Amino acid sequence: MEEPDGAVIAGSMETPGAFGIIFDRHGSTLLRFLARRVNPADAEDLLGEVFRIAFERRSTFERDRDSARPWLYGIAANVVAKHHQSEARLRDPLPAAGDPPDPQAPRGGLPRDYPSSSRRRVR
Repeated sequence: MEEPDGAVIAGSMETPGAFGIIFDRHGSTLLRFLARRVNPADAEDLLGEVFRIAFERRSTFERDRDSARPWLYGIAANVVAKHHQSEARLRDPLPAAGDPPDPQAPRGGLPRDYPSSSRRRVR
């Protein structure tokens, strides 16, 4: 019978190389998960990031759990979200400091004609 993931992760605290068993069990499934959500060329890099984070945070894993898959999917979902945010920043960078301001851009706060019931009062 296969040792539960919780026991493997607990053992990896003393023998870090044992964490490779978790990669062997769940790596291919997570790679498919990532490849469906990002450019497939980026999926392998993100998989490495998922397992780096999991390894660094393995002391927080609830060791009585049989499977690490839900925990790893949670980490993967956060890595994908962060990846999409950084991709958006690369596509839509902020203007450089020397660029003139856009005269059509709103100045800050809500426009004066915005319904007053929608304004929050700051005290």
